[in-house]
Amino acid sequence: MNYEELMTKMELSELVDSIATSGDEKRLDDMVNCYTDDAEIVVYGLRGNEEFHYSGKDEIRKNYRDLLGDYSTLYHHNGQKKFMIDGDRAEGNVYCQEFLIHTYKSGISNRLIQGVDYCDEFVKENGSWLVKNRKAYVRWIEER
Repeated sequence: MNYEELMTKMELSELVDSIATSGDEKRLDDMVNCYTDDAEIVVYGLRGNEEFHYSGKDEIRKNYRDLLGDYSTLYHHNGQKKFMIDGDRAEGNVYCQEFLIHTYKSGISNRLIQGVDYCDEFVKENGSWLVKNRKAYVRWIEER
């Protein structure tokens, strides 16, 4: 692996971590700016069925605002990552463990913990890497 490839992999790693962190902190504009204008996100449930499909930054922002708004605490822990680079395009896989906590007015909390594989397509635009397409596959769910 040469220096340029190593630096690109670091940039891609920081990009997917920025999406997770900004989503957890509900900084949706920061999260959405990690995507291309025409990005698509498709989320598949446990049985492989399509549960969500968002196209473009405006739709991504609106739907994530609605989706994440119910949770008092969000925590995405990105694990192993693998990136394949081809010039100004790349593909990547990220394993993530997500903690989604809903706190009711009574103070009781409900936790949803799930394992998700993110399969991303990246493009480099104006010197910066962005996500062009993201497919998220929920592999397991635990509720407490």
